[in-house]
Amino acid sequence: MGGRSRPRWAISLGLGVLGLSLLAGVAAPAAAAPPKVRADAIRPRAAQIYPDSDPWAGVKRRVEVLMGVYLVDPPRRHASERVHITKGKRVRLDLWVPVARLSDAELKTRAVEWLVFGRTRFATGVRGIFSEINGIDEVVLVFHEVIRPDNKGRRRNAAKAEQIKRYLAIRLSRAKFIRFNPAPAEGCVARGDCSALFRSAFDEARLDRKYTAARRAEDE
Repeated sequence: MGGRSRPRWAISLGLGVLGLSLLAGVAAPAAAAPPKVRADAIRPRAAQIYPDSDPWAGVKRRVEVLMGVYLVDPPRRHASERVHITKGKRVRLDLWVPVARLSDAELKTRAVEWLVFGRTRFATGVRGIFSEINGIDEVVLVFHEVIRPDNKGRRRNAAKAEQIKRYLAIRLSRAKFIRFNPAPAEGCVARGDCSALFRSAFDEARLDRKYTAARRAEDE
């Protein structure tokens, strides 16, 4: 997790509004015309996930490159792990992150690092999205688990399909990003505990502590 040297940056860029519904379902995309994305900036693997019939396909593929959070291809990559664009203004990235034995502090640190800086050293995080894609006013990163009824340590019911449990969400808007200082994020990532920053530096950040505690108890 941390330890990487990070560039310092600040970009003047607009604002989106979102209530306390980060962990709710994804709204249907509006008919706004998506911005154009250079074809040579799109990774081929994302084309298998977002068909050309999707008017936002190019933007979603570019978001994947900029954030770098999806590391495997289908079929290993679950269908729940997707980029969503809402009303042409909000980017939401759903990512399967098993709780396992990770502490809440470790989960919060991952969320801060991957949202702000991207997951890999080739990614640019929200900086890249806000600087490259006009019209996007906020970025939301959501961690979830896929609950499979027949898995050991989870509720078993062959009659039920797998369920998606969203337990963490963190949101940063353009307006907040203008004033965002990356230095504290660099520091807490290096220390391995971004709990304080998770609570204070973003438009909204939420972790379902009851769920994460229950999952750890199941795995003991």
